[in-house]
Amino acid sequence: MSMKALPAADNSQTLDWHPRYEVVIGLEVHTHLKLNTKMFCSCAVIYGDDPNLQTCPVCLALPGALPVLNRSAVEYAVRAGLATNHEIQERSVFSRKNYFYPDLPKGYQITQDSLPICLRGHLDVDVPLNKTGKAGKKKAQPDGFYRKNIGITRIHMEEDAGKSVHAESALGSDDSHMDLNRAGVPLLEIVSEPDMRSPAEAAAYLRHLHGILCYIGITHGDMEKGQFRFDANLSLRPKGQQEFGTRTELKNMNSFRYVEMALNAEIKRQAKLLDAGEKVIQATLQYDVDRDEINVMRLKENADEYRYFPEPDLLPLIVDPSLIDKVREALPELPSAKRARFEEAYELSTHDAGLLTSSRALADFYEAATRLHGKAKAVANWILRDVLKVLKEKETDIEALSLSPEQLVELIQLVESSRITAKSAREELFPAMLTEGGKPEALMKSLGLEAVVDTSLIDGVIEEVMGENADSVEKYLNGDDKVLNFLMGKVMQKTQGKANAGAVRETLIRKIKG
Repeated sequence: MSMKALPAADNSQTLDWHPRYEVVIGLEVHTHLKLNTKMFCSCAVIYGDDPNLQTCPVCLALPGALPVLNRSAVEYAVRAGLATNHEIQERSVFSRKNYFYPDLPKGYQITQDSLPICLRGHLDVDVPLNKTGKAGKKKAQPDGFYRKNIGITRIHMEEDAGKSVHAESALGSDDSHMDLNRAGVPLLEIVSEPDMRSPAEAAAYLRHLHGILCYIGITHGDMEKGQFRFDANLSLRPKGQQEFGTRTELKNMNSFRYVEMALNAEIKRQAKLLDAGEKVIQATLQYDVDRDEINVMRLKENADEYRYFPEPDLLPLIVDPSLIDKVREALPELPSAKRARFEEAYELSTHDAGLLTSSRALADFYEAATRLHGKAKAVANWILRDVLKVLKEKETDIEALSLSPEQLVELIQLVESSRITAKSAREELFPAMLTEGGKPEALMKSLGLEAVVDTSLIDGVIEEVMGENADSVEKYLNGDDKVLNFLMGKVMQKTQGKANAGAVRETLIRKIKG
């Protein structure tokens, strides 16, 4: 089946986010690469290890230690560039970015500056809308989307710094310690153009980018572990003005929800200053989530002077065109293309297809279950209603659940064949499958959840309920159809929800009208 063509981006549609000012946002994303060793040495990348165990003369910057570039990091950078529509540079250069901070052992960071590996990329991002045409409100399902083309200036490779650990000592004072396990961990920095005009566009861009990087397998993207974090540059300018306003920088965010909150708070702060005739001062900022307010970390009257110069211990990086072709051929189907295919092939709404393709593992699970079952919407309903609920509650992904596509399909078939009621399947059997594992049919029998199919037993229960609720039976005979649901509820209660609801309804009507 041919894939449905994606609609073109429509940058003519701009949200009226502020009545007097146009919002201008650019984002810098840092993502750890899913590699076993560091960028310039063979030290292992292990999260949660005891401090300073994964270090060596290279990442400790001992005299005479020389960096050696991780080849896999180059391939991952090329993969990221191709997936985000960049031009891959066959020649790029590593530089030293000089600054002094306790968690930077060398006193400089090896990065790429004027000649990065990827240039001039872009993403077409779907930004959610609600009925009023505004973005950003939290709704179970948006009323629509508009597509925004967001430019990406560059992607470059670099090493991460170490980590400052602040703890209270035995003497009661606050001490700071350095954990250098993270020093040298492979990073990509992805720098957008200042093309976003609302916090909603920024959050949509970050979600889309995060999804792509996880889909192509170059990062775990765990934001709690710092594997995907971002800085936001924001300025306001009077509507109609071409010149950018003074920008501020919000540092080290790792939550899609909080980045919207932080940007909204900074928009309000800057607008208040401009409305009062005051100037916005260039500064590095931090967002206080609990107070929903912006705090100034340090003022920046001018751009930082990092005194970049080419890294003398590394030759220029030459990427063979055959490597670029090899990586391009190995790229998987990307999220936007997969979502469009799901909409067409499985007749799903844009919203549902978006949820099912939110991770590559979930999309693969859905397709495997659909191939086994044959009815795409039946499988989608169970995943969207029940599986995603569990994933959200456990804050995990489908791979962490003890649930296979075969097990889910068997559960659905048990319901469809009336072997178990939908209520018992959802509320009792499905949770038991996740905790105990095993085949759904065997588990159903062991838990005594199999539906009551003995018509004589159902008849007896119905007659008992009718005898106990004669007034309700009379109301139904007098034309009150709503009372039938009450009587059905009583029958289901007495059978502990195991009777087939359709059979109960049919038998109840027949016996009442008798």
